[in-house]
Amino acid sequence: MGVTAYASGAARFIAQELGRDKHRHGLDFRVELLTWIGPHGHLQRFELARGTDDPKIDALIRGGFEKIGVLPQQVPEGLPQAMRIRVTSTDA
Repeated sequence: MGVTAYASGAARFIAQELGRDKHRHGLDFRVELLTWIGPHGHLQRFELARGTDDPKIDALIRGGFEKIGVLPQQVPEGLPQAMRIRVTSTDA
């Protein structure tokens, strides 16, 4: 799997995981994240590169992101760090 396909899959997975929590369910948001992913798919670090401009929603997103453990896809060799991904809620 190439880096672009991996980033697309990672964005979908993260959006799904963020949408599972009842506190974020139904919220409209679009964020841009910088993510550092370990060789086995562990989310090691993240930053909101572009938040929602709503501190409460941004805090909910941060809390949800910290609960995401391992991405299900195989990490491609040479994955650039930090990986910039955009996540859009299903309602946005």
